[in-house]
Amino acid sequence: MHNLEHNPTEKLFIGRVPFIRATSFFSYQKHTNYAHLIHKLKYQHRDDIGTLLGEMCGVELQKSGFLSDVDALVPIPLHPKRERKRGYNQSEIIAQGISRVTGIPVLSDAVIRSIHTNTQTKKNKTERAKNVSGIFSVVDAAVLEGKHIVIVDDVITTGATCISCAETILQNAHTKGISFVSIALA
Repeated sequence: MHNLEHNPTEKLFIGRVPFIRATSFFSYQKHTNYAHLIHKLKYQHRDDIGTLLGEMCGVELQKSGFLSDVDALVPIPLHPKRERKRGYNQSEIIAQGISRVTGIPVLSDAVIRSIHTNTQTKKNKTERAKNVSGIFSVVDAAVLEGKHIVIVDDVITTGATCISCAETILQNAHTKGISFVSIALA
């Protein structure tokens, strides 16, 4: 999917937030091997899967040129309460896997999730957008200034979480631009 011009992930963000590029490593479909891997990553404490998927994604993105002018990776932050419960932030683990093969730094502490929200899994598009509106804060705008930032997520469904994160970054830092990468597009 990442090789396609105007791929489905890109189409999801067009007209909703300014961005440079967007892609997903694969299309999420229930009951597939990839779906089982994502489930294990998020709910069965298998952070090693996130590292592996991030490395695989990073290799493919590097080959395609998607990351050619990228300066930093910003994983979608989890609220500290949820991160403590899970034991890690799966988007950060994926970003670290991408970084391991590309050398692009991960800025895990530049943006935080300042408001705890309910899970998005059972919400429709409108409810998801409302649930994540205004939940992020930029902690250190200086580390984002003048950089092409890639926001990294595990699964993009409606794009609401990525859009909320991007809007927060764009309101608080003068970046070169924002791009999006996820392991899966649901």
